[in-house]
Amino acid sequence: RKLIRKSCLHLKSLGFTEPLLYKMSPAVSDVMSDAYPELITSMPAISKTILKEEEAIWNILENKVPEAQIKIKAIALTCKPGQEAHASVTATRSAFEYYDTYGVPSEILETILDENHLKFDEELFESLLEEQRNRSRAGSNIVGNIFAVESNAISDLNLPATVFQGYEKLSIEGRVLALIHEGKSVSKLEKGQRGILISDQTSFYAEQGGQIGDTGVISASDKKFTATVEDTKKMDDVVLHHITVTGGNVEQDLKISMDVDSVRRARIMANHTATHLLHSALGKVLGNHVKQRGSLVSDDRLRFDFSHQESLTNEEISAVEKLVNAEIQSAKKLQVSVKNKKEAIAAGAVAFFGDKYGDKVRVVAVDGFSTELCGGTHVSCTDEITLFRIISESSIQLGVRRIEAVTSDAAIEYDQGRLSELFGLETDFNMTSADFIRSGEASFTKKLNDLSKRLKNKFQSLLHDQIKTLLKDCPSVNGTKKALLKLNNMDKTMMKMAADWITDLEPSVVAVIFSETESKPVVAAVVSSDLNSKGLNAGNLVKIISSSIGGNGGGKPQFAMGGGAPGQDLTKAIECAETLINEELNKS
Repeated sequence: RKLIRKSCLHLKSLGFTEPLLYKMSPAVSDVMSDAYPELITSMPAISKTILKEEEAIWNILENKVPEAQIKIKAIALTCKPGQEAHASVTATRSAFEYYDTYGVPSEILETILDENHLKFDEELFESLLEEQRNRSRAGSNIVGNIFAVESNAISDLNLPATVFQGYEKLSIEGRVLALIHEGKSVSKLEKGQRGILISDQTSFYAEQGGQIGDTGVISASDKKFTATVEDTKKMDDVVLHHITVTGGNVEQDLKISMDVDSVRRARIMANHTATHLLHSALGKVLGNHVKQRGSLVSDDRLRFDFSHQESLTNEEISAVEKLVNAEIQSAKKLQVSVKNKKEAIAAGAVAFFGDKYGDKVRVVAVDGFSTELCGGTHVSCTDEITLFRIISESSIQLGVRRIEAVTSDAAIEYDQGRLSELFGLETDFNMTSADFIRSGEASFTKKLNDLSKRLKNKFQSLLHDQIKTLLKDCPSVNGTKKALLKLNNMDKTMMKMAADWITDLEPSVVAVIFSETESKPVVAAVVSSDLNSKGLNAGNLVKIISSSIGGNGGGKPQFAMGGGAPGQDLTKAIECAETLINEELNKS
C-alpha cells in the first residue's frame, strides 16, 4: 500500500489524474509467473485490488488535502490573540495525522499552515514521526522484545526436536528434558511457580497454522507432582508447555504423564475441519479467486479471512452454510496422508501463498470436497462437527473479508438463542411467529406509525414556535440576520425542516443550527440565496465549523449538514461559527 501510495504521488507530479498502476500489473505476472504460477489465475483479482487501492489514494489526494485545509483553517479561526504558538503546535499535530493516516505529503501540509499564518513545527513533526517509527519497530519485533530471554535460554540448551504424538493419542508418558523459569534454565519448579516445561515427546499440540495450543494436565506417575498446562507453543521444533505447578515439585529427567483436555481438543478439531469445509464452500459459491488470508481456530469459534471484494449477500451466506452442513451430514471420513509436496499440489491439494513447506507434507482431505496441506488436528469423521453456523461477515481491509462461525454445541446454542428471541416476540405480541410475519407486523407498524405521527406533529409545532421566538432576538449585520441556534435532540429531518422555516421567516439570513444527540454533536447551516452571490456558502461553513470539533460535513450553497466527533463540546463550534460568519458578512 505504501509503494502504491508513493507511486500515485509521482504520477500526480507527472500530470496524471487517474489510476494507472493496475494496467501495468500483468507485466509483473509475466516476469514472476514461472516462480509463482498462481499469479496467472489470480491476475484479474490482483488487478482489481490494485485499482481499488489506487482509487482510494486518488480520493485522498482529491479529498483529504481539502479536508486538511478546512481543519487547519478552523484551528486558525479559533486562535485567540497571543495563542499563535499553541495553535501552530495543534495544527502541526493535525497535519501529522493527515500525513501518517492518509499519506498527505508533508510539503503540502506545510504550505496549508503557511497560508493560514501558522508555523509548521518541523521539530515536533519529526518527533511525532520518530514516535511512530518506534511503535512500528516495537510491533514488528514482538518475539525479540517479549520472548528474547526465554528464546536465548532454550537455544543455549541445544535440545532435540520434540516428538509429537498428539494426532493419535491425547495421553502419553514422557520425560522432562528442561525447565525454564523467568527466562533462565532451572533444575526444578516448585508449587505455585509458573514456567516452561520441555519434554522428549508430547501429546499437546503447539499453537501454529491458526490453531491455538492445547491445555491440560501434566503429572508424575505417583501424582506427587501436578501442573496445569495453560498454553502450548513452539520454538523451531521444540514444544514449550507453559505450566503452573499445582502440587509438589518437578525436576529434570522426571517421568511424567501428559494428558490433553480432551473436551477442549474435540471442539478445536471440529472448528478446524469446519474451517477447511468453509474455505472450499466459499470457493464454490463465490469463485476460484477466494484465497485464505488468515485464520483462527479456537475451542469456542473459528475465524476465516479470505480474498473477496464485496460483502456477502444473505443468499450467499445461506448457500455456504448449506454446503458445509451437507458435508457434515454426509458423515465422510477424513483422509490424512503424508506425501511429496509437488505430488500433493499436482493432485489438487491447496497450499497457501507465503507458507513454507518441507519436501514431505501432511494432506487432509474430505472426499470430493476439500483437500489441503495442513499440520493441524481434525475430527475423524465430518458428522463429529454436528452443526455449522456463520455468526458474522465483515471487511477487515480492502479486498479481504472475515467470517466468524461456530460449530457443535456452540452452533446449537446460537440457534437456540435466536429461537428464544423469536419466542419472546411471540409472547410480547401474543401471536405465533408465522402470524406475526403475515399480519402482526403490519398491524403493529400501523399503530406505531399513528403514535409517531401524533408526536411528530406536536413536536414540529413546538419547534416552529421556538425558532420564531429565537430569530426575533438574533442580531443583524449589514442588513442580514445572523442566527446561531442551539436546539436539543434534532435529527437530520428536523434540521432540514428548521432550515426551511428559517428561510421562510427571514428573507436574508445566515444561520447555523447546533444540536447534541446521543452519539455526537450535529451542525447545520442555512444561507439565503441572495447571499450566495456574495460568496457565502453553507457547505463551506459547515466543513470548517464541523472540523473545529473533529468532524466533517458538507452540502449545497443554501443548506448543508455535518457533525463533530463523539463527546466533543459544541462551545468551540459556536465560537468558530461566530468568528467565521462575522468575517464573511463584513467582507460582503
